[in-house]
Amino acid sequence: GEGKIGPNLADEHWKNVNNIEDITGVLIRGAANNAMPAWGNRLHPNELVLVSAYVASMRGTAIAQTGKAPEGKIIPPWPELEGKEKDHN
Repeated sequence: GEGKIGPNLADEHWKNVNNIEDITGVLIRGAANNAMPAWGNRLHPNELVLVSAYVASMRGTAIAQTGKAPEGKIIPPWPELEGKEKDHN
């Protein structure tokens, strides 16, 4: 996810993604003229959801600091989980 191949998935700059839902679309269709292959025919829909969640979870992690330089545009933060209680400490 740090961008050794492809973009850094841990920073705030994203290519082909404007919101969290776009991640699954990129996985299904691929990106960058087959630089990232399409996985829609290779993965079960449940696997696509799990991979999408994993990719989304990398955003804002420590590898953003050590990974590839930012590419793409800055996108808004992911939405808060509904029903998630705020930490009041």
